[in-house]
Parts: sequence; C-alpha cells; structure tokens
Amino acid sequence: MNKTSASSSRPKSEIIVRANLKATLTSTFLFILSYILTTLVLQGVISALARSFRYAVTMTYNHVYALPKDYHRWSKARIIAVYFTAPLFCLGLGILIWIILNSNSRIPSRIRLFMFWLMICFANIFFGQIVCSPLGIRAEHESFYQTFAIVGTWMFISPSVMTFFATMAGVISIVFGVYIYRELLRFSIPGKAVKTGKDGLAFIFQLYAIPIIIGSVPLVLLCNHFSLYTFAFIFANLMLIGFGMAIMNGGRKFWVKSSKTKALWRTPVIEMTLAVVAWACIYLFFRG
Repeated sequence: MNKTSASSSRPKSEIIVRANLKATLTSTFLFILSYILTTLVLQGVISALARSFRYAVTMTYNHVYALPKDYHRWSKARIIAVYFTAPLFCLGLGILIWIILNSNSRIPSRIRLFMFWLMICFANIFFGQIVCSPLGIRAEHESFYQTFAIVGTWMFISPSVMTFFATMAGVISIVFGVYIYRELLRFSIPGKAVKTGKDGLAFIFQLYAIPIIIGSVPLVLLCNHFSLYTFAFIFANLMLIGFGMAIMNGGRKFWVKSSKTKALWRTPVIEMTLAVVAWACIYLFFRG
C-alpha cells in the first residue's frame, strides 16, 4: 500500500487530529525561536548602546553587565538612552511587523506565523518589563532591577507610581490582544470563511495558549537566578495578550480572510531544528 492510499484510508477525524497536532507543534517551535531571538535583540541593543558610551560590556542571554557601575560615571540621559531606548526599540519592531502583516495577507503561512510570534514577543518584552519594574525600583529585588526599573530608580519614581505604569501596561497588553485577534484566525480556513466565537477560541488555544505553555518549559531552562522571576512576569503578560484575543473571539461571528491552512499541516522539521539549535547554543555557550 503506497503512502497516498494509506493516507486516504485513515478516518477523517484522525487526519484532522494529526494536522492540528502538527500545527500546534509548528507554533510551539516558532514561539520558542521568536522568544529567544527577541531576548537577544533586547540584550544586544542594550549592549550596543552601552558600548557607544565606552562602557565595558559583557553580554549574555540573561543579562548585560555594563561597567563601571559607579554612579558618577552615569547620568540620567545615558540611563534613558541605554535602558529605556532598548525596550522601546523592541516595541517599535513589534509594531512594524504588525503593520507588515496587516498590509499583506498573502505571506506564506509558516512565515506569517513566525512573524506573528516575533510581533507578539517584541511587544510583550516591552510591556512585560514594565509590569515587573515596580519590584526592581532602587534595586530592592535585584532580579527585577532591569530596563524600566533602572530608569525609574534614576528618575526617582516611587514604587507606587511604577505600579500604576505596570497596571497600565497590563491593560494595554489586553487591548493589544483585542486589536490583533483576527491574525491567528487567518490560519483557519483558506479563503474567506465565517468563524464562530467557539471556533475562534479553539484556534487561540491551539496556536497560542498551548504553544506558550509547552514552550515555557525549555525557556525556563535558559533562565538563571537573575532572570527566572522576570520570565514569570513576561510569561504572565503573554497570557494577558491571549486574554485580549479571547475577549474578541468569544460568542461572535465574523468574516476573516485567511491563509492556506495546509501549510501548517506538514511536520515542522525546519522549525524544530532551528528552535533546538538556537536553544542548545544559548544553553551551552551564552546562557550566563
């Protein structure tokens, strides 16, 4: 029996289950790869900006060490230039990718899904850093003394004010999810299709929630004592974005112009290889 006849002899339900599993795995590997890349971009921009001021910089996946740390060698302007600009740059990249996705609905599905996860991770790293910043003000908890916490400390912003900013960042993350809720549905049915709220929620669960939950396991292994707690807040903020998408999909019917679903039905060999190689390189050589 050849492959074609064997495939045609399978029950339709089995074929659909296998296809959905492959789509979920594809999304999972692309999430892992995107998260690693966006984290490296953030640390790379911080490192490059610090080097531009002639500081001695040691960059790892989890942290950037800029020396000297003496207060008289830094200034408010330099702190903003290094630690505020870097996450803002990531947010800008996320918005740029969002604009590209909105302006072109014909991008191949796997590339589009990769761009979707890059958009999510770039935006989330900005909002997630704000969400955890109140705990890092004045280096009260060293693990959270990063980016916006450093800026807030130098600007003499109180933890209560930073908590307000953190709350707003969480709310904006939900709103962001509301605005991008259609994007995952483009992988549902080729062409134009009517989707119900139940179908939309199922797709968010399949291509967003499950990949984040599964992907968090290898990503946690890349963390060290310095970044583990920050990762927990960034992970929680990813869920807030998903909650925003779920709000817009629940109990509604709408039209959506989608991509070719079958592009996600292939075994994700390339995605798995890239994610595993990236993860292994960070874990073995660059984890810090």
